[in-house]
Amino acid sequence: MELFLDTMYKSRGMQYNPDGAHSDFRTIEKTYMKHGHFWIIKDESESIIGCIALKELDPIQHIGELKRFFVLPAYTGYGYGKLLMQTAIDYARDHHFIKLRLDTMKQSVIAHQIFKKFGFYEISRYNDNQNADYFYELELQEKPIDEETLSTQSLLQFKVLGQINRIFESLDMQFWLRGGWAIDFILGQVTREHSDIDIVTWLHNRQSLEQTLIEAGFRCAPVSELQTNFYQNELEVSIIYLTRNQAGQITANGFPEWVWRSDALPLRSYTLHHVSTRTLSPQQLLDNLLIYEQGTGRKLRSKDYDSIRILQEIIIEKKSRT
Repeated sequence: MELFLDTMYKSRGMQYNPDGAHSDFRTIEKTYMKHGHFWIIKDESESIIGCIALKELDPIQHIGELKRFFVLPAYTGYGYGKLLMQTAIDYARDHHFIKLRLDTMKQSVIAHQIFKKFGFYEISRYNDNQNADYFYELELQEKPIDEETLSTQSLLQFKVLGQINRIFESLDMQFWLRGGWAIDFILGQVTREHSDIDIVTWLHNRQSLEQTLIEAGFRCAPVSELQTNFYQNELEVSIIYLTRNQAGQITANGFPEWVWRSDALPLRSYTLHHVSTRTLSPQQLLDNLLIYEQGTGRKLRSKDYDSIRILQEIIIEKKSRT
């Protein structure tokens, strides 16, 4: 362990200090194992190449903190970091933690990428660690879903969502849910059956994304500059594309007058039925519904009024917590 830590800290331009800032490595049982855990990963020669720790941060609110997330530079890019992170998150969820927090330094570029892929989002400083530049949080609590209560269409749509997630991740692209499914992910429950899956992504993703979806068996049906629809076994996936105008504002491609909110695309992820994804912000979802008639020339439907009510409640609740 000492050799691993000495090598790890030197790679970061720091000195391992077991009698000071890094003394927790000599008290792992006391510091981490009582209300958390500590994991190491070894190579074929039984040498330690990575580690991660979980400790209890707030027992009342069931908040845990991830610490000491290290993978030796020679072993980065092989999935060891993702394996450690997934192991720690699964353990935390199984042991009834509701949230996880962590801090990190600016230069930990690969770690930042891993945090965001797992759904961590930036928060304000929560501790006095002067070496940390960024602070992250992940919400773990997921309401269990009884599959017997879901329609066949909803179960198939979850399967397609999982496939879309994997495709975007393989292309290193981001997308956000919109429409009814976005509301369900925010609420953590399936509120009704949905006719399709609505997502948004950036315009520069369009060509390679559409080609990859076609290769994955989706049938492509271009609609306009703004939108392309895809079908798999008659399940519809609607993708609209966003860009930025000269002022840096988010706009819908082909509709420069449709300017979106600056906070429309949050980094936070929601998990529902084992699928994790980002959604448009509640306020942007509400804005999109409020301009529905203007944009389509059609009257709002009953389900749209229900969605407006739910989103207004979500926004009010969010404001009351801040």
